[in-house]
Amino acid sequence: MKRPIVYFIALSAALLLAGCATTKSGTKAPPKSELTEKYVTTGQDLERQGDLPAALEQYKLALTVDPNHAAAKQHRDRLTDKLSKMADERYSLGMKYYRRGKYGLARKEFLTALKLMPDHAEASKMLVSKQPEKAINYVFHVIKPGESLSKVAKKYYGDHTKYTVIAKFNQIEDATKVKPGQRIMIPELQDMTLPQDHSAMMDDQASYVVHT
Repeated sequence: MKRPIVYFIALSAALLLAGCATTKSGTKAPPKSELTEKYVTTGQDLERQGDLPAALEQYKLALTVDPNHAAAKQHRDRLTDKLSKMADERYSLGMKYYRRGKYGLARKEFLTALKLMPDHAEASKMLVSKQPEKAINYVFHVIKPGESLSKVAKKYYGDHTKYTVIAKFNQIEDATKVKPGQRIMIPELQDMTLPQDHSAMMDDQASYVVHT
């Protein structure tokens, strides 16, 4: 009678150990080495498909399983450097658009830079949403044929480079594209005061209105 009891106990212990080696879903948990290789292989596949940010995440996952995995480290460092350079290029292009007053195109480049490198501080800073600054006074101006924002800035501020102030205040996506008849607001700056008397600009009475 003792042998069947011993056999039963041994069988129960074996089944218990087998149960401990399975996951909650009932499947055996893969060895760490197998899981790491799976992440690395998936990362390589994603690289070939051109999805570099997703590939980088796979290499990082591999290193969470095995921090000393040489291939995963190599792939992570190489891809991090590549994505960083690509993000810098898109950021630089965005700044070129921004300086030219093409704010819509600039925004797209900054977003692309962040997609490549989510922690790109400069691109993130340029994308911070800013509401138009409140001005104590501003005037309405109607764009004339052949008139650009830089000419308007020169006229009101004496500085053509301040066209960016006007563009931002009016939330104009592309400062190079304004149309005759378009009504815009010219904000008062801290270091200057807009004329309160219409006679100060007699040649523009039709397009000049003071708002307080």
